[in-house]
Amino acid sequence: MGKVLPDRVYSSRNKDYADVADSYLVATAAAKDMVLVTFEKSNANRRNRVMIPDACDAIGVTSCDLNSAFSQLGVTI
Repeated sequence: MGKVLPDRVYSSRNKDYADVADSYLVATAAAKDMVLVTFEKSNANRRNRVMIPDACDAIGVTSCDLNSAFSQLGVTI
């Protein structure tokens, strides 16, 4: 069985996540208390890789999409 995180169990299939750039983005956002902006959508049931919003949720990092970020910053296009 994998490491137990809040409300989820991540198995060895997700070990590959540590080898991709997404993991560094999530770790940097966590270390610097930043919001991670991504086009990816949450999909906790996906089996072949961990989506950025799901990784963020697992470790308490805030993530949002680009439109939400623009809205929160008061940017209009």
